[in-house]
Amino acid sequence: TVLVAKFYRPGRWSDATIIEEHSFSLSLAEEEIPVVAPLVAPSGETLHQFQGYRFSLFPRQGGRWPEFDNPDNLTWVGRFLGRIHLLG
Repeated sequence: TVLVAKFYRPGRWSDATIIEEHSFSLSLAEEEIPVVAPLVAPSGETLHQFQGYRFSLFPRQGGRWPEFDNPDNLTWVGRFLGRIHLLG
């Protein structure tokens, strides 16, 4: 499995803010909304620290930008936005 590490700059976001974002992403994934959620360690954590650096690990995902000139794609995107707003 190929992983992507996301490092967080010191002082930019609090741990609580990062963890809240991770929790929301995991909730979206549980509802089958296409999102790349952070990996959860056996300890239940998604935010890690090593030598003072905060980071999270994500699975590498392929994807493509939707074609916004296609009305069917706009409907699809609109449905996902509606579902996201229902959750968050």
